[in-house]
Amino acid sequence: MYKEILLLTRLENLNLYGLNRLKYTTDKKERRRCFLLAGVWVFVILILLGYSGGYAYALHYMGLTHAVPALFVSLISLILLFFGMFSSPASLFRKNGYDFLSALPIRPFSIVASRLIRIYAEDLVICVMATLPAIGVYAYFARPDFLFFPAWVVSVLYLPLIPMSLSVLFGAVISLLSSVFKKKAPFQALITVLFVVCLLFGSSYLTNMEDELSLEAIRSITEMVLKSLEKTYLPAAWIGRIAVQKYDGLFPLVGFSIVLIAGAAFITDRIFPFVLKYSGAKSERKAFHADRSVKSASIMSALIVREFKRYFASNIYLLNTIISPVMAVGMAVMFAVSGVDSVISVLPFDLNFPLVSAFLIGAVSSLMPPSAVSISMEGKTWWLIKTLPIETKHILGAKILMSVLMHAPFLLIAAILNAVSFAPDALNAVVMLLAPFALDIFACTWALFIGTKFPRFDWENEVYVVKQSAAAGVGGMTAPVIAIAFTLPVVIFGTMLSAVLSLLAAVFAARILVKIVMKTNLLDME
Repeated sequence: MYKEILLLTRLENLNLYGLNRLKYTTDKKERRRCFLLAGVWVFVILILLGYSGGYAYALHYMGLTHAVPALFVSLISLILLFFGMFSSPASLFRKNGYDFLSALPIRPFSIVASRLIRIYAEDLVICVMATLPAIGVYAYFARPDFLFFPAWVVSVLYLPLIPMSLSVLFGAVISLLSSVFKKKAPFQALITVLFVVCLLFGSSYLTNMEDELSLEAIRSITEMVLKSLEKTYLPAAWIGRIAVQKYDGLFPLVGFSIVLIAGAAFITDRIFPFVLKYSGAKSERKAFHADRSVKSASIMSALIVREFKRYFASNIYLLNTIISPVMAVGMAVMFAVSGVDSVISVLPFDLNFPLVSAFLIGAVSSLMPPSAVSISMEGKTWWLIKTLPIETKHILGAKILMSVLMHAPFLLIAAILNAVSFAPDALNAVVMLLAPFALDIFACTWALFIGTKFPRFDWENEVYVVKQSAAAGVGGMTAPVIAIAFTLPVVIFGTMLSAVLSLLAAVFAARILVKIVMKTNLLDME
């Protein structure tokens, strides 16, 4: 069994982060894609390192240097738990290659273990990058003894196992429950939306509290939170003991991590064949089911319906692109609850907040639109659609329209709520209603344009396309930055003319991108 696990683990990690492809590819275009994506990831990593070090220094400035290890352990665990709950099911229960492996004399536990090891490797990289600057700041100011450093290395190696195990258990239960539903992606998306809404309103409540707090009050609250964490989240207490040079906390940390991951592996092994086989059988029944209610439709309507079916069929695709419009609605609600006077009072400069808020809602909703990866999500079926007698404008236009239509209900709620709350007159209300839609249309078009430049069809796991591809990194992450650029004239001048010109600029830029995209030769995209 150990040889099986080692071999499968090696196969799982061969193309971790696309390194194997970069090593052996001879395609210059492919190499350029990889290096561009690497540049995006370096930029993101630098931001993460800066935030980690800055947060640790802020704690030191408040006299809470001793709290740095425990607070960062809790923060990283929460991040790994949150993202792992929705990415681990796709990594664990992916059906690609399972038919081949199930025909071989390989135990299901070996497949589960190899996939768990890959998830652990990815979480470990995040944990090291997020904690290294903070621990550097802590070590510089606290001056711990030499034993602290090997103890911290051991704790970092075992720390990801705890949130990873919890997220795997959550994902396994959700996958088990959703496997009996016909539409499991909306079921998982609903849980994600509810969780994000709770986070948004929780952060809004904390922000309102912070406006009335002094530095000393924030310090005392942080100490109270630290004590609460040490009581409710035991790893924080164990790491806290390491911070004060009491290394007996290592033993329960290591033991608890091993027991928890062993339990997660055991439970996942028991439900692994059931989830895959039941989902596969359900797919086969659907494939051979004769639909007697066939209706005619226009080409564009049929393609848009096709895009929506693909969208709702993939939980990873849906979960990673539904968050931004939900956040836009949450932002509008927070603005409405706070009130324009309270928001303006905390700003360090004069601002036409009603107009700016409309543009900010559009910028938030433009993060990771579905069109960013809609081309790559075609996968190995791309050859089929590009060889059909359908014009490029219909194929790519349907992808843009699907993204816009998917965001439209959320943006409509956010824009109406924002206009009703802040608009001083009818003209401002019209601009505030149009601004989010104009920026979102540009973002969806821009994301598709980037997707045509960095397509990836030979993927085996949706997670790679949605989370690690160049189209997602460049197209999905740069759209909000450009949307903020359209917002700057409104921030600087604050006039109705600047807002109208920014809207026209966004629409004009989207129009140019549409013309460029429609000239794409689909046969050259491989």
